[in-house]
Amino acid sequence: MITSNITYDGHFMGHPINTEEAKGYGCHMEILYRTKLIFEYMLSHLNSIFFFSCVLTFKQGLYFPSDNSILSSFLAYYIQKLKSKDKYLYPMYLWTRECTSIEHQHYHLNIWMNGDRTQNEYGHLMLADHMWQDKLCLTCKPNSGLVDFCNKDNDGNPRINGMIISKSCPDFKSTYDFCFWRVSYTAKISSKGNTSIHQKEFGSSILPSIIINHNQKENL
Repeated sequence: MITSNITYDGHFMGHPINTEEAKGYGCHMEILYRTKLIFEYMLSHLNSIFFFSCVLTFKQGLYFPSDNSILSSFLAYYIQKLKSKDKYLYPMYLWTRECTSIEHQHYHLNIWMNGDRTQNEYGHLMLADHMWQDKLCLTCKPNSGLVDFCNKDNDGNPRINGMIISKSCPDFKSTYDFCFWRVSYTAKISSKGNTSIHQKEFGSSILPSIIINHNQKENL
């Protein structure tokens, strides 16, 4: 269970986030801070990064494990496969676990890659769909529906998922802000806190040793 401080502020470390105090929409600061670390680490090593997201769901009626063992196995398998396809992709991830009911448990998965090596998420999402079904011991079918490609809005209209954040583009800051805002949705307090007290509800790629002065975080 996440035991973080919660923020209802509209910004975090200089970026807009998906909050609304009047409606009780807050975000867990641990998740936001981890998000910032990943963005900054990727941008410190690459000229551009490619960001996209998806939602991993479970087949209705399928047993949902109390731990995150299936997800951990999937991520190890998925990241290894991505690296074997292109050793310069440098994929990193951040996940959150949500539970609106016993029957509706799912994971939000955010992915960062080298934007000089890939600029289209479809193949990566198809691979995730195949591997997620495999980890659930299901017969693999294209477009199973178990992996939401996050390419439609709430009304079913098409929307852009994958985005390039390039330090050399004039829209660098606005694109960075928008992607950070998108990830902040997965940091929301809603649908969390419904697992056992010792159960993790978010995680990420292991970051190399990064030292950030918390007292100067607004200057990042």
